[in-house]
Amino acid sequence: MDSVTVEVASALEANGIRCILLKGPTIATWLYGSGEVRPYCDTDLLVNPDQLDRAGGVLSDLGFDLRTDDRVLDAFAEPHALVWRRGSEGTEVDLHWRLPGVGVSADLAWHQLSAQAVHLDMREHVVEALAIPARLLHLVLHAVQSGVPSGPHGDVEQALARCDLAMWGNALHVARELQALEPFAVGLRACPGGSELAHQLRLPEFPSSPWRDWVQPTVRGALRLRAIRDAPKRRAKVRLVMRALFPSAAYLRAIDPVARRGRLGLFRAYGMRILAIATRLVPAVLAARATSRREEKTTTSVNRAGPP
Repeated sequence: MDSVTVEVASALEANGIRCILLKGPTIATWLYGSGEVRPYCDTDLLVNPDQLDRAGGVLSDLGFDLRTDDRVLDAFAEPHALVWRRGSEGTEVDLHWRLPGVGVSADLAWHQLSAQAVHLDMREHVVEALAIPARLLHLVLHAVQSGVPSGPHGDVEQALARCDLAMWGNALHVARELQALEPFAVGLRACPGGSELAHQLRLPEFPSSPWRDWVQPTVRGALRLRAIRDAPKRRAKVRLVMRALFPSAAYLRAIDPVARRGRLGLFRAYGMRILAIATRLVPAVLAARATSRREEKTTTSVNRAGPP
């Protein structure tokens, strides 16, 4: 994946397109030591929203195909990235034009994040990455997006252990600048060990925040169910279901040690995944329905209230 990242970043750079690497090696080389493993199996790049189409053209020239029905969604099922995949090797690039949970416009967010970007050495090539404060913010927002505590809160736990109060204070400043204070506060409190830091930072409680619905363990899978429901065509719905049940072997090997034990281990890992999804299905359906009802009530109340 590092080779693919360098390949894509170099091609974008050659075409005058800046990109900022998200997650993956920017987290693995920062928060994890030499004896620790932080796997990643795709490439996440943030680009200027105005250059999203041009960046897609570069990926197409490199042999990637746009999965037209695949959109990476945040906790409100709003798209923030496009999925590009190269069939010959199964590699995937998620092309982001904004970060989940950020309230300012995508253009303004890009301007602020790119202005503070730092450099990261990768395989004799220098790529851009989020500055540490923005990286901390993104860790928490990504955990919320994925459904804390079932999401990737392990990165947040690592950051809580390794980053001091001043660094988190800088992350809070970025959250305020990008109008992401609410999901940042809710997500940090939901991560193991984050409540004390939230208290030290004097973060608001946001007791009625809709983001709270996405940081409960029972909602794991609810976001995917909503994406399937909202997919425009039956073929797209089937593709999302199959992708959930049968992800690529490379992805499964990256996240599940059982899948690394030869073909039998991979077969067992797929079976365990299907069983786990089945056991979570009912709670996820109930959570998705409950959230939809709350959103409908909120929309109805706003419509009745009329313009301010």
